[in-house]
Amino acid sequence: MNKIAFYKVASIKRISCNASPVLFLLLVLLFLVPWHVQAQKKVPDRSVAHLYQTSHQDVDYKIFREHIQLDGDSVAYIPFRKDSLYGFVDKKTKKWVIEPKFTQVFACYKEGAIVELKDKKKGSEGYGLVAYSGKFLIPPVFPNLFKEDGLYRGIFNASDTSMQSSYSSYVINIYYDEQGKFIFDTKAHKFKTFVANDSLAWFRYGEHYEIYNRKGKLVKGFPYNTATRFCGIFDNVLVEATRKEDGLSLYVGKNINGKTMFEILYDNGAQEVYRLSEAVFAFIEENNITLTNAKGETFPYGIWNEWPNPSFAGAFPYLRDMELIPVRHKETEKVGYINKRGELVISCKYDYAGNFEQGEAPYLDSGKYAIGFMNVQEENTVPAVISEEMLRQLALENQTLRFSENLCKVHVNIPQKDANGNLYFQSEEHGNGLKHNVAYVDRAGNRKIVLPDSIILGGDFTDGLAPVVGKNGGLGFIDTSGKIVIPMKYEIAVAGAYPLPYLVIPKFKNGFVYLKAFKGYLDKKGYEYFSGKQVKDKYDFSH
Repeated sequence: MNKIAFYKVASIKRISCNASPVLFLLLVLLFLVPWHVQAQKKVPDRSVAHLYQTSHQDVDYKIFREHIQLDGDSVAYIPFRKDSLYGFVDKKTKKWVIEPKFTQVFACYKEGAIVELKDKKKGSEGYGLVAYSGKFLIPPVFPNLFKEDGLYRGIFNASDTSMQSSYSSYVINIYYDEQGKFIFDTKAHKFKTFVANDSLAWFRYGEHYEIYNRKGKLVKGFPYNTATRFCGIFDNVLVEATRKEDGLSLYVGKNINGKTMFEILYDNGAQEVYRLSEAVFAFIEENNITLTNAKGETFPYGIWNEWPNPSFAGAFPYLRDMELIPVRHKETEKVGYINKRGELVISCKYDYAGNFEQGEAPYLDSGKYAIGFMNVQEENTVPAVISEEMLRQLALENQTLRFSENLCKVHVNIPQKDANGNLYFQSEEHGNGLKHNVAYVDRAGNRKIVLPDSIILGGDFTDGLAPVVGKNGGLGFIDTSGKIVIPMKYEIAVAGAYPLPYLVIPKFKNGFVYLKAFKGYLDKKGYEYFSGKQVKDKYDFSH
């Protein structure tokens, strides 16, 4: 029997390894037999009662509304949906390797796929990791199961029946390796699992913290302290804050052995603290990232937004993976860039500048009112010839301006001819804007593809194909000549949640693309890895 399911069962198993059969039977009976006299429910002291309440934000629900697209180069088997059930077929022969029996497929990896199985006869109902042989490496019992940098983490919501109901709930995390070998488990009211660049994760149950490494070793434990606030672990540095005068706190960073790495005064509202170098620190709050020197003096540039959600919490490790990080000057609101050490390498002088991808980033030439691209040395890689209006349009489509396979999607105004042969620009049916045609320009700014006005939306090229959407809502794909090679008979989908839903614009990834609205894959030849009745989710927000 695997180490799974409810935490009480796992606890009995741990005891049973070293107990006699009689003692083990007694423990099982104590667990199963109902008590006729209800014991007094425990209530924590008022001063620490908040520590026994679990935040819903600590449980990741994205498994119910997203799908992680597979990489066609890393997997040999593709999920195939037949009506409402999924199986797997060999991507070369298209023959079944697992007949349809799963209710969801969340993600596919080389070692197996995260799938949902509902089999009440066998007591299995939840997500697990199935090998393509059909054998489950991790049993399908989890409400949530995710892969995190080589580890799989299953999540349960659980309840301590000895506690009063408002303090009884907590979260169980169970970790496995890629072969399905159990690593360790924890229970927690609040936690932060392993993230990029960190080999440590922390978990707090009630008034006690525990820190584990990726091998499952408990490397440190310490009690909750009312005098300090434990902020978390950032780049394997444990950070705590002690409130001082004037709304400031002393942030102290220590390694796992207790050695002090830094001490710095800053506003008490910081949630995360990253030391980028000996001289530069990043303080992350709900809606901004502030950079300071070692004395806590803030730099005039940083990152912020005007939305209450999504917050910047947990975002910095991913920002730092960028070639350069865009920052804005607090007074001028001009954009520049810092490197991974927090040093300003491109001064804040641009009204608009985007993310660096593959060595270049878009920027707005305010003198020409046009967009070009530059490299990290600020040298032009594409002249400023793209209309500034593109920024607003792309924001509405939840897309960014970039070159993909040396083509950049833009919108262009195409003049029309009246009865007398005079040119004019056709107005939108509603509003004061002009009609735009979706087009693609090359790196010199020349129009290489101009699509008819029956197409209202286009996406980036990947694997030589780009998605396009027509006025009737039909989704298909064009090649780099502009020819429709996969018919526009599919649909675009929506993801996210209120109040910020967004369009899911599909992209090929090494030969395969996931169509969210059809809950299935296509290959580059248009072969459909789904059949039977189309399945749509409620509000079209899941998978």
